Amino acid sequence: MLTLALGGCFGSDNKPQLSVAETPPPDLLGAKDIDDAMRERIARAVERPAAGAESESHYRQLAQERPNAAEPRVALGRILQQKQDLDGAKAAFREAAGLEPHNVDAWVGLAQVELARKRPAEAIATLDKALAAAPGELRLLNAKGVILDRGGQHREAQALYRQALLGQPKNQMVRHNLGRSLALDGHAQEAIAILRPLAREPNAPPAARESLALAMERQRASGT
Repeated sequence: MLTLALGGCFGSDNKPQLSVAETPPPDLLGAKDIDDAMRERIARAVERPAAGAESESHYRQLAQERPNAAEPRVALGRILQQKQDLDGAKAAFREAAGLEPHNVDAWVGLAQVELARKRPAEAIATLDKALAAAPGELRLLNAKGVILDRGGQHREAQALYRQALLGQPKNQMVRHNLGRSLALDGHAQEAIAILRPLAREPNAPPAARESLALAMERQRASGT
């Protein structure tokens, strides 16, 4: 994370970044934003509106009132991430994961903390632990793929994206990441075959056109 627009934008290191949320956030795995789907999950879990109830003290109080509920702790972890309190965020996410071992938001949050500390190996280990309990979970597979892609392990990342698409073959986020990964890996023609129709779809990731342009440029450069 696993969040978490990023998809296809270029970071400060000039490396293409990959989308990890349906509306990709501004950095890897959405460390600074709570995606809309997670906002709704949290709102339902705590019976409060999604907007206007996101203060640290509010979720600390909810966590105390609901000692067995993961969602207030996930929300608290997100807020602490925004404040760069990585120790506090990790503790909140870890507590949430302990309460609900299948809570994907908690595991992705833990991976985000490790990435913020520039420890991608630890982030992958965290996601592997979550995948052991939920081997087909799309967001976990996608998040791990993003980390591998950032490390240049494109083929390994592509295998994860393809695995995720087995369950949700139309998922735009994962299709975009697969297409961009293929382009970066030198498979421009296959990337174009994925990205060109994706870029024409309603609600496609904003970076789909950029990724398509990248793939086409790679194809021209290779002369194929």
